[in-house]
Amino acid sequence: MNRLTRFFTQKVEEGRICGYSLALYKKGQPELLLADGHRTLEPEPLPVLPETLFDLASLTKPLATAYVAAWAVQEGLISLTTPLSAFFPALEEEKKRITLLQLLCHSSGVTPWKPLYAWTKEFPGMVEETLRTPLDAIPGTQVFYSCLNYILVKAILEKVTQKNLPELFKHLFLDRLNLTEPLFCPPQELQRRTSATERGNLYEQGLAMTLYKREIPKREGITWGVVHDGNSYFAGGTAGNSGLFGSAEGVCRLGLEFLPSTATLLKPETLRLFTTNFTPFSKVHRSVGFILKSSQPVPLSPELPPTSFFHLGFTGTSVTLDPEHEQVLAVLMNRVHPTVREPSTTDILKRAQSLLWPPDNV
Repeated sequence: MNRLTRFFTQKVEEGRICGYSLALYKKGQPELLLADGHRTLEPEPLPVLPETLFDLASLTKPLATAYVAAWAVQEGLISLTTPLSAFFPALEEEKKRITLLQLLCHSSGVTPWKPLYAWTKEFPGMVEETLRTPLDAIPGTQVFYSCLNYILVKAILEKVTQKNLPELFKHLFLDRLNLTEPLFCPPQELQRRTSATERGNLYEQGLAMTLYKREIPKREGITWGVVHDGNSYFAGGTAGNSGLFGSAEGVCRLGLEFLPSTATLLKPETLRLFTTNFTPFSKVHRSVGFILKSSQPVPLSPELPPTSFFHLGFTGTSVTLDPEHEQVLAVLMNRVHPTVREPSTTDILKRAQSLLWPPDNV
């Protein structure tokens, strides 16, 4: 693994990331674990350790929200074809027939992002503001990756189950698998174990002004041990789109539950929701919660087989799943501390994948 270690060391030295943790599981067993760089630079320099918890950002969508949705479908609590109007009757006509499936695979036409906390700091109010926001496309015709989709999914799941998402996630995943993380809202005593994110919320302030010409509430100091995403932060820790904190090993352990050969909690027909292309009308192929390798342009390293699927998080996190070789790769990088770095870390992830596939390389 010398090439892989040297590659990541170079990216840390270049300043592309301040730290990283990587875990690879193969046939259900840990195969590789690497960690280096800093989990914090401010307020003090602290190293990344294998047990460091990263803000997983949008990995929350597939690993928590989409998983709970798939479970709810399996249990007959809801259908993927259930329209939005079944839960929110007072909708504009164009939004009434948006389905749960369209929300989960980002074909609903709902706008990608909005600083909802500029209008309200309560989750129910965020849902109402999302429902008031004009669509960007006719539902079922285009793929627009949207955090707001998963805010609506969270609201639907909590209506159906009468339980909050973190509680459902803990019951369905952590308790049954005897895991302590990934978790929502890390307690204060775990703060120093987490990887810090941005100084204040300058990035979202810029987006809000550019997209909506609106000032948003400012966050002061280093964001450390609490979620980086503003909507999730003001919603109390998660708005369904973000909020999970976890280690690379923890992410891999959850990832095993999405592969047919290692899953213990969902039925095989339910697992197919995560690998079925529900957006054949788009070059971006989306399943429930994930992006598929069959997308164009190919979002993963060419070495991965066509059945692979994955997801990214804004902070620099990712999970890659390969059912054919029974591999799960978690690459958790921090590109948002102490300020957000551009571009994204997709190129780093692709290079790591190319060094780890095919499995004979490992």
